Amino acid sequence: GIDSYKEIRRMDFETLLKGLKKAIKVRKLQKKKNPILMNCVLTGKNLDDI
Repeated sequence: GIDSYKEIRRMDFETLLKGLKKAIKVRKLQKKKNPILMNCVLTGKNLDDI
């Protein structure tokens, strides 16, 4: 989840969001139809987020 992201992944969620937005922009410019996939890690620290 957003609240525990930094602790689990050691990166700010906002940094991730900027990267995703850039990737989406590039995919549109390349006219690619493949989706951008994300994985989800479930731990005792983020169960309340979901």
